[in-house]
Amino acid sequence: MGARGENEKDPAALGSVTKKVMRYAKQPILIAKNVSMLSNMLVCIDGSEHAISALKYGIQLAEKMGADITLLNVLEKRMFEYAPDIVRDVSKKILSKAVESIGETKLKINERLEVGVPSNVIVEVAEEGNYDLIIMGSKGLGKVKRFLFGSVSEDVSHKAKCSVLNSACKSLTGIQQSSVHP
Repeated sequence: MGARGENEKDPAALGSVTKKVMRYAKQPILIAKNVSMLSNMLVCIDGSEHAISALKYGIQLAEKMGADITLLNVLEKRMFEYAPDIVRDVSKKILSKAVESIGETKLKINERLEVGVPSNVIVEVAEEGNYDLIIMGSKGLGKVKRFLFGSVSEDVSHKAKCSVLNSACKSLTGIQQSSVHP
């Protein structure tokens, strides 16, 4: 779906309909911004079932498109400052489990750890790396925390210059051949 409707005044704003669809969709939602061939994808991994499901969907998409994938785990700055070694070890395990969940593939897969505010870091990494698509699970926070602080996936979808695929699914079926055209 498009990032915003024609009636939205701020070109950078995420439309109200798009936000609502993201919150309640039970299928992956692609927020299309700059539509191009997908050759470089950033997959955000936080260890949640939704993130692993989004990763598996991203792998299928990348295999069909011949794209490279970078797995990104962002360490919360305040947690990292409190216990850097423990947090770094947990983050490495999260990335290792993500790679393990992929299984055999011919894709080029890179891993990356960063420290900071997750939504800001994801957008910065996407821009610096000229990624065509950010793939992430749309659920990760508890309901109360999301209400108070907002959703990382909504914030990324709003700020990112590239397209964003948000998945609220814990398990995904394969990509239909007709749904992806390289």
